[in-house]
Amino acid sequence: MGVIDKRSLRLAFRDKRSGKGWFEFYRQPCVICGHVGNCMIFEDQKTVVCTRQASDIVFSKENLSYVHRLDGEIKLTGKTNIHTSRKKFDDHILSHFFYELIKDSTTKIKPEHIEHFAEKRGITEETIAIRGYCSYPEKPWETAKNVLGQFGSHDTFLKGSQGIPGFYLDQYNNWTMVRHDGILIPYRDRFNQVIGFQIRYDNPPNMVAVDALNYPGLQAKVKQQPSLVQVFDNGVVIAELEMKLNQRLEFKSGDKRGFVQLKKGQRYMWLSSANRKEGTQAGGMDSPLPVHVSVPSNELKQNNLLIEEHKDSSQHGVAIKTKSIWLTEGALKADLAIDHIVNAYADEIDEVGKVMLAVPGVNTWRRILPLIEEMGVERINVAFDMDAAENPDVQKHYVEMVQYLRENYQVYIALWPLEKAKGIDDCLNMSMKPILRKVQS
Repeated sequence: MGVIDKRSLRLAFRDKRSGKGWFEFYRQPCVICGHVGNCMIFEDQKTVVCTRQASDIVFSKENLSYVHRLDGEIKLTGKTNIHTSRKKFDDHILSHFFYELIKDSTTKIKPEHIEHFAEKRGITEETIAIRGYCSYPEKPWETAKNVLGQFGSHDTFLKGSQGIPGFYLDQYNNWTMVRHDGILIPYRDRFNQVIGFQIRYDNPPNMVAVDALNYPGLQAKVKQQPSLVQVFDNGVVIAELEMKLNQRLEFKSGDKRGFVQLKKGQRYMWLSSANRKEGTQAGGMDSPLPVHVSVPSNELKQNNLLIEEHKDSSQHGVAIKTKSIWLTEGALKADLAIDHIVNAYADEIDEVGKVMLAVPGVNTWRRILPLIEEMGVERINVAFDMDAAENPDVQKHYVEMVQYLRENYQVYIALWPLEKAKGIDDCLNMSMKPILRKVQS
């Protein structure tokens, strides 16, 4: 029987019927695929949902994942966060508060972030303002007070079941935000409402992944960034050492055997306060992660003026309709690419389209289906990073996506030299025009 410490997992959500939790393999590799992140184990200790290894039972088609029944029981030990996350407010309510967040003085874009956008991305200060990019606040409790205002003390919010990702109650029962350091990247819907944020970390902290399935009590943490690691056996330090990035070390004690690996932390994370007191998750079974709808900056500028004009009415913006879209991963990539696309394809822009959708990952592509139906889409230009087809974890989702879409839409694959540019944003920024190759149905 294997043992997993709950402190190496994080609560994803609770089953409505049983009240038991689903825990994400956050610092502990999934027992099915061996990877960290996205996969979950149920509190019954016999059921795993894996996003990479297929089975005969599909858990979710939207965020494609599969159910695996364990032959032997996995014992979950230790304690995890007791707070159940709230569901997100409806999009038009979220958008109201997120616009206040963008406009607040505490999130004014920092000089170093302006420099990053200018030197690394070729983005002007005007475009930064139009897109709503801002810096994460240094004093998040002040930001929370400014953004929530009187609403923060209202009973409908304090005692409600819905909330705003990133906001939670601190130990003194005051609203605050989770502490981070980086750039806030807005995610917008087809009405130009801001319905979520990703945080681009300035310096992503390293993390330690622990495979303790056959070593109950094995734990590890980064004691000092970037590479000083402490390893524990049931809370007792058994090693403190400098590790190289991606180095994987084996630890033994009697017949117990486990592994510790130093890994680079994620550059992008969702603005979320899941598992915090009265916190709200960025996504979940009842309120999935958003799909970003990106339009050229000059059009977004006009849409922003329209939203500001009608901010106190029930009108939330004009719904985007288009016959052709581009599809990629990540809001920032989409924003950068679409401004170049209108220039690179100026003579054929009506044919190829000037709207780009960005999903959180290739495995979440099904989330675009209701959206593109509402938008009246007929043609899709697929523009994921060129290395997607070389990554086996991504490849099956990519192939499945293309096979499905080509039966229902005109599908074109955007191609460019992988050795010169990883993503379509890099490609276009280098003045290279991707080739669009049609996929036969």
